[in-house]
Amino acid sequence: MQFAHMLLESMLKPKPLPKEILAKVRNKILKNPKIFKYLPIIDARSDGKYSRTVGWLRHVRAATIKTWHYPKGVKVVIKYVHYSPSAKQKIKFITNVARAHNSEKKPALYELWEPAASPVGVEFIAMPVISAPTIRDVLGPINKFAAKSGRLFFRDMQKTSGISSEKLKEKLKYAYNELHENLNNLTYLQDAEYGIKESNFFVLGYKKGKFIFMPMMDIW
Repeated sequence: MQFAHMLLESMLKPKPLPKEILAKVRNKILKNPKIFKYLPIIDARSDGKYSRTVGWLRHVRAATIKTWHYPKGVKVVIKYVHYSPSAKQKIKFITNVARAHNSEKKPALYELWEPAASPVGVEFIAMPVISAPTIRDVLGPINKFAAKSGRLFFRDMQKTSGISSEKLKEKLKYAYNELHENLNNLTYLQDAEYGIKESNFFVLGYKKGKFIFMPMMDIW
């Protein structure tokens, strides 16, 4: 993955998939849902390699979708929804959590962005690929791929902010602690403690003295 320049102050939010691409994803998946299990795994918490590993990571897959307007293809993440009534409800809940959090808590050390996700039928969610490390990748990676993404994050962070790696880690720890406390104090999330952890949030960048966090789609 390429992380160069991803931490610039002018960084934009991840955009939803183009309608043409999303329509083709829906057409393929809804016609034959079984093809999902043959797609390569692309979970950010894996070792960074496409694989067919069983376990939690099997719920996040990748596909390259080509259309007339996108002949080279667009990389798409397709997530199987588990422990939720439907993809639409899952997206709505996480979006509402992010909005309520931002409105009620007004965090000082970070911003929490909503995922750019779209429902595909009842069981699947489609999203653009996010080329960014998780909070855990930066603070304490669990594999070589995560360690590399964390190092690249530090390198670009230092170029854009001048913050040393030690101070950056310290500030990120404080930001995550604030995120954890804020989310855990939302009444309707008190039974979802398992989802509030470093590996379930992307670090998209650093803007105006704040980290940019975005939750994954399977944290609640």
